[in-house]
Amino acid sequence: MDPRQVLIKTAKGQDEIRTKANKLSMRSRRFLILVDGQSTVGDLLTRLAVLGDDIEALLEDLVADGFLAPRDTLPPPRAAAPAAQAPSLPTEFNLDKAKGFARYIVLGNLGPLGGRRAERIEAARSAGELRVELDELREQLPKLLPKRQAKQVWDQLEPLILSATVADDVLAPRDRVPDTPAAPPPAPATAAPPLPADFNLDKAKGFARYIVLGALGPVGARRAERIEAARSPGDLRLELEDLREALPKLLSKRQAQQVGEQIEPLIQSISQLQV
Repeated sequence: MDPRQVLIKTAKGQDEIRTKANKLSMRSRRFLILVDGQSTVGDLLTRLAVLGDDIEALLEDLVADGFLAPRDTLPPPRAAAPAAQAPSLPTEFNLDKAKGFARYIVLGNLGPLGGRRAERIEAARSAGELRVELDELREQLPKLLPKRQAKQVWDQLEPLILSATVADDVLAPRDRVPDTPAAPPPAPATAAPPLPADFNLDKAKGFARYIVLGALGPVGARRAERIEAARSPGDLRLELEDLREALPKLLSKRQAQQVGEQIEPLIQSISQLQV
């Protein structure tokens, strides 16, 4: 491969990251995620050399199978109908808070066994690298915990990996190759995003706990326990509304506003569910 080339993910590559539709091996998928759309092939081979001596062959396979493409071979974008948009991301994705939440879950459930994994999470330098670590953790959980507990842990972490997936796409826009060129995005609607037909209370609680613990730290532990204890969407809505009222007393005005903007779509979604 030409070491001066810059590789980017194709639409097929983006779909594989989100859905695992093509069932790539964990190792190939990891390298697919780590292609950032900015580094040259030479940069990638140097940076990833510690991971094995077959990196160039793996990249060539990903190109040959249509998951990656050289950036300069793609046609320039033209106006077209807007593509379906990815799920909304919290107003400001905070990598440090995301890593802190992931370490909290890992150490709380794995104890000393999770020490090394927590160190690797802390070492993540981007949303993409954090997603790689969480992907690998998902594969390992059934080997480390009973089936039920492994599922509970993953239900807590899944909202985080989805946020990291969207954040990585947003923060590296050049690393995206649509099937058809996309038009400029329309102005955002003022209404809350529609609720998925298969509303998942556990995932909603996991996302709410992530916001609370990320914003409040140890002070939010009791609030996170109350969110976890919610037995219905209505119970969760009450906890979130109570949290919204308490935020100005716990955070600065700006921080309280930012956290409120993160939980408001969830409150509105639950309200729609109860209509």
